[in-house]
Amino acid sequence: MSDESGTLLAKGALATSSGGSSGCWLDFTVSGVSRGKTFYKVEVSHRGELTYTESEAESGLVFSLD
Repeated sequence: MSDESGTLLAKGALATSSGGSSGCWLDFTVSGVSRGKTFYKVEVSHRGELTYTESEAESGLVFSLD
């Protein structure tokens, strides 16, 4: 996870995974992220960055990787 300037704030790790014919689910947590940034960018593998506000990130993220 990085901030609006691209500074790496923290890395997460895969906790669990599951899947079926309709897709895969990957559960992960990123701990120790600094608060008070304008926005936060999340990147999983090489799939590109997704941008969230602090409150969105705190609520838990759900996204699809194509």
